[in-house]
Amino acid sequence: MRRVWPIILTMAVLGWLLPLGISPAWSYYPPLLATATFGPHIVTRQVHDPNLSQNDIVFTSVYLFGDQEIVNLQQQNGVIAWVLRSGTVYYVTCCVYDPVLGTANPGIYTPFQEDTRGPFTSVSQLQVGDGVVAYVAGIPSSTGDSTAYFEFKYTTYDPAKQAWQMRSWYDPGFHDLEIVTKDSVVVFLYQASGAYWIWADIYDPMKGTWGFGGAQGFNSPNPFWAVTINNATVNFYTVISGVAVGDTFGYFTGQGWYMGNITPPRAYFVARPTSGPASLWVWFTDMSIGASTWNWNFGDGNSSTSRSPYHHYDNKGTYAASQSINAGASHYESTINVGGAGIAPLLLLLLNN
Repeated sequence: MRRVWPIILTMAVLGWLLPLGISPAWSYYPPLLATATFGPHIVTRQVHDPNLSQNDIVFTSVYLFGDQEIVNLQQQNGVIAWVLRSGTVYYVTCCVYDPVLGTANPGIYTPFQEDTRGPFTSVSQLQVGDGVVAYVAGIPSSTGDSTAYFEFKYTTYDPAKQAWQMRSWYDPGFHDLEIVTKDSVVVFLYQASGAYWIWADIYDPMKGTWGFGGAQGFNSPNPFWAVTINNATVNFYTVISGVAVGDTFGYFTGQGWYMGNITPPRAYFVARPTSGPASLWVWFTDMSIGASTWNWNFGDGNSSTSRSPYHHYDNKGTYAASQSINAGASHYESTINVGGAGIAPLLLLLLNN
């Protein structure tokens, strides 16, 4: 439901909302945080993996073909993205370190999981924030289409799928495009068809898709201002008929976006692997929505308050590993089987029959 306040009150509300942006509430957060350095023709990624004999993993890409050049690189909390210019076209590469895949392929393949998109006629507004890579891409004209156009592109890494999950957004009337990312939410603003538009999208890790139920949009005859994302809730303001108008988009996991609501916190994580011989390393990737504190119970008497912890199970057994966020506001758990736990009862049942 749309809310209307006098302009002076809206300014007061804005002054109260802005400080809320400091709380960590995003979704995907890798258990091992890689970093990158770069030069005009080189990108080097490095990470420390306690599960490998060569603990410090370094992987370098060199771009020397023709006039290739790295023109931009952004990184935050283990998520890295860079823009490569090759002649008159551009490519975007997104990168994270996946410790499970790194352990499975030591010394054979790069353990850094990368996804490269292009060619594009241009890349602008590259942002790496809170598990999401977002940018505006110029799309080359196709056969029979003499006009190039622009798209919003955004992606995040899903460890359950072991792949980057890309989505694009396009409108034939796009101009004055702008992106805001925070808390794993992507907000894109643009003008089209004589109106100003604001849309929001988020990756739903429980459904494994962007914008379950569709992205949420709103249009106004005037520009949007003071667009903020706080705890995965989108707040925006505009002026309609001389009156300041403010509203929110809230996302409900597995349902979709709802106007006039805030996003409720939802605990969720991906544990990998969930079974294996003792002793077993398990990587817990936090993918909660709207969280500011994390409390983990690994089921073997050990616990953690880290964001995305990793844990070493020494003994055989079946363990209920759980995550609780925001002082118990939401809870999620997964079963970890170490050393073939659960087989013995089945053998006893067969022997008794």
